Parts: sequence; C-alpha cells; structure tokens
Amino acid sequence: WGPNHAADPIVTRTNVKTKRLEMVATQRKDTNEWAIPGGMVDAGEDVSVTLRREFTEEALADNPIAAQQMKALFASGGVLIYRGYVDDPRNTDQAWMETVVKHFHCDDELGQSVPLQAADDAKDVRWLCLEDNEHEVSRLYASHADFVREVVRLFRERDLSHSRKSDAGPYPIVLPTPIKRAPQEAQLVSSPQSTVISPNSKKAVPQVVLPAGATPTSPPVVSPLKLPLSPQQPQPPPQPQPQHLEQPQQRSQGKKNSQMVQKLALVFGTVSVLIIVIVLVSVYR
Repeated sequence: WGPNHAADPIVTRTNVKTKRLEMVATQRKDTNEWAIPGGMVDAGEDVSVTLRREFTEEALADNPIAAQQMKALFASGGVLIYRGYVDDPRNTDQAWMETVVKHFHCDDELGQSVPLQAADDAKDVRWLCLEDNEHEVSRLYASHADFVREVVRLFRERDLSHSRKSDAGPYPIVLPTPIKRAPQEAQLVSSPQSTVISPNSKKAVPQVVLPAGATPTSPPVVSPLKLPLSPQQPQPPPQPQPQHLEQPQQRSQGKKNSQMVQKLALVFGTVSVLIIVIVLVSVYR
C-alpha cells in the first residue's frame, strides 16, 4: 500500500556513425514493450545503488567485466531528470509508483565497447535511436517516452556529457503532470525534489506525498462542521404543582351552608303545600 519506489537509469551514447543519440532499452517480459531498464528500490537501499544494480541485471546480465566498465559512469551520479509520481498501468487507489530518473551518457569508447545482454526481467536489449524516431519512442512503456524526450532536448541544448556531476543541479524539468488522484491522509508539499513543471502553466505543481506511516484509502469524506453550542444555564427541575387541599374550616362552612339550603327548601316546600290546600278548600266551599 502507498508509494512503491523505483529507479530508472537512462544510459545514452552518441552513435559514432550517425551522430545521433541512442539509449539502452530493454524489452519487458510482461508486456513486451520497450522501456528504460529500471526496477524497484529494495528496502533500505540507496537509489544510486538501485540504478546501477537494475541496469547491470537487465542490460548486462550481471557480467562482472561489463559491470566494471560501467562502474565509473554510475559513480558520477548522473543528472537528475525526474523525481516523483509516475503514470504507471499498475497504479491503483491504494498503491502507486514513484520513481527517480537519472541520465548517464557514455563517451564514445565506452558506448561502443559495452556488451549488452538481456537478463532478469528483460526479454531483449538494444541501443534505441532517440532522434527522428518518434514512432518507437512514443511506444515506450508507461511515462518513459516523456523522460526520454526531455533527455534528448536538454542534451542537445547543453551538449552534456557524463563528466557533468549530479551536484551541478538537475535539468529544468518540463514534463506533463501525470497526477490523477490524491489518496486519503495525503498532504501537499512543495520542494525542489517534489515538484513538476506543467508545460502549459509553467508553474510548479506540488506532488502528493503521504506522511510516514499513513495508509492510503479511498478519497476522504468531509464531515459537516460542528460549531460549538453557546453555553446555556441549567434549567431547574420542574416543580410539582401545589394541590389545593380543603382546609377543615372550609369544609365545616360548606357543610353548614348545605344544611341551611336543605332547611330553606323544606320550609319552601311546606309553605307551598299549605297554600295549595287552602286554595283547594276555598274552591270546594
């Protein structure tokens, strides 16, 4: 998971007959495409060691004599062409390739004498012409064509040779920005070692670099912003409503009133009966 680090050495020579720039290219066994003879950086391994080891394994078949011939060339450090994310068909949302590309140019004697022999992950190896050969250059594996075109342009502009040291500074990089995704926990950094110059904007585009120990996952989901609530005074617990109880005096007064009403009703009833009797007697007389 996360970035998988690789190293890609571009080893070139000037053909003594055609005077054109050529590169050591290997044919991959997995895709049959021609590519830069590079590979993965082993755990704890310095990139400079990876560059030499991968070239020796794939293009020289671990030939000790040939490796000794190339020792001084790789000891020069080469010239940094590119460092960072690379558009690779093996990339996923959880894992992707990051590479370091360096250019090493052989002098005429070394370029004509180094014995090429394919081995390891390489099916074949040859000197590939890089000038006026866009048909083959454009078919190189992954983003290798972009790196190769940059080498050709800068080599011809400055007439660089293997005597130029890497501490003289990298070439000005003008490459397409291949970044397609930004995994979770990724943070943007901008430094001379981790920027790409867009050919359209000519502005530095920061690369996506994961912090140490982070595990890339799907793109992050931003949760809604939770604003702090204003403090509220605690509400007192609800008080029970007082029940209106009748006092003894009230009950006594009510009882007396009820008895008085009953007496009045009895008196009224008695009087009414007497009046009716008197009326009836008077009528029958």
